[in-house]
Amino acid sequence: MKPPEYRLEVDRAALSDALKRLAKTVAKRAGEEAVLSFDGANLHIDIGGGCMTVPAKGTFDCQVRVSGKTLLNLTQVLPSGNPILIVAAKDQLRIQNCAIRCTMQEAWSKIIDLPVNLTGKEAAEYLAHQSTADLEASGLTKVAGGMARAIREAARLLAPYGICGSDIESLIHDKRPKTDGDLFGPQ
Repeated sequence: MKPPEYRLEVDRAALSDALKRLAKTVAKRAGEEAVLSFDGANLHIDIGGGCMTVPAKGTFDCQVRVSGKTLLNLTQVLPSGNPILIVAAKDQLRIQNCAIRCTMQEAWSKIIDLPVNLTGKEAAEYLAHQSTADLEASGLTKVAGGMARAIREAARLLAPYGICGSDIESLIHDKRPKTDGDLFGPQ
């Protein structure tokens, strides 16, 4: 049995404008995925806490997660033709003749919306309390994993000074502003 294939048509200029605005607006976090959804009239492109909509026609009864960096890089090489045909099938999103590896999931299953341009500390605080399933459905698994790796690496480097991972996590989640002298005493 052939897997379902979803197709949308969008105006090239509108798609280009939306991608360019997102590329200028959102922080580009390593590993963050863009999530594409369709509400029956508009294609929604969510990434980095930003969302742009583009009028679209067709059927797209799913959400598609793709590399945010790859999608935003299309602003420089958006395929020619108008309208642009967007097709999602199995593990591939095709935008005209350009194919991007994707993950398809149930429509509107993304539930975590990050505010735009969070600092690394704010993102760590926000994502620390999310479930693995919610992180995955929202395209944030690699972002959260990168933060966890950074904490482990910092703990490894600071272990000779008696500082462990839980100390670093406490520092991240402490809302009190730090001054230069807080960690090692007054200077």
